[in-house]
Amino acid sequence: MSIGPLIKFAIAYRLNLNPKVADRRVRTSIYLTNTAIAGYAVAMCLWMGTTKYIIIQLMVLAFGGIPAAYLLYVQHSFPGTYWRRHAEWDYMEASLAGSSRLVLPRFLQWVTGNIGFHHIHHIAPRIPNYRLPRAQDACPQLQPGRTLTLGTSLGVLRAKLWDEAAGCYVTFAEGGF
Repeated sequence: MSIGPLIKFAIAYRLNLNPKVADRRVRTSIYLTNTAIAGYAVAMCLWMGTTKYIIIQLMVLAFGGIPAAYLLYVQHSFPGTYWRRHAEWDYMEASLAGSSRLVLPRFLQWVTGNIGFHHIHHIAPRIPNYRLPRAQDACPQLQPGRTLTLGTSLGVLRAKLWDEAAGCYVTFAEGGF
């Protein structure tokens, strides 16, 4: 794990550092959310103390953030994934072949909000998470390019580098490092 996701989600998104977000309603929503988060943090610090609040937040980040980052990583970095430069990139192809279907045990499927159907989320992000399995069953075109399980997802962790010439992920050894 690196500090990159923390910077992206906890700082960059919260400060609206993306120049592409010019919509006034989106900016207002971000600022109102920030105000609510700050108010909640202050209230919790006053109620339980700053040290306890920080410890709880770090535990939530560790026990929730690390598995979430893992699930997101394996759903986009598997053998045979789709990656193209801007001129060759295709939205539908990237949605179906660039993210996998991750089959999880029923309880984990529920706990993760059906993140295993991530490929459908890329195509239609407005479908509520509880309707994603039904959407896949109802539409044969929504079948992913690759299906993983928790067991097969562990093998994905070996490949770290994208080999543009070969069009696939490779290990450091395969990449010549």
